[in-house]
Amino acid sequence: MIHRCILLGLLPLVSLVAAGPSSPFLNRRAITCLKVGATATASWTNNAGQACTFTGMVGSNYGTNSVNGGDYSCNGRCGAGCNGVAVGNVYTQDCFSHDICSWFNNASGGAR
Repeated sequence: MIHRCILLGLLPLVSLVAAGPSSPFLNRRAITCLKVGATATASWTNNAGQACTFTGMVGSNYGTNSVNGGDYSCNGRCGAGCNGVAVGNVYTQDCFSHDICSWFNNASGGAR
């Protein structure tokens, strides 16, 4: 799993190389891999500008959201639920925060 996270971390660099040196500065990006069953804290900013946090288990299964029908299984997995399209079987902090934020805000349609 660590190797997949390293590869995911290099994706922003690939786009910079492909686009050419438009800026002398390189923004540092990091991806934090998570293990299923571990505890993680999701953080996001809501529409009112308030900082929100929620601590839960990586890989948790909230099932189908009753408001929007979204699949909230395998929370933290970078993809749609446990069986949908995904970037391998990778769990990251950013994907965990996205999933938990989406659940609490009844979001639908995935990352855009």
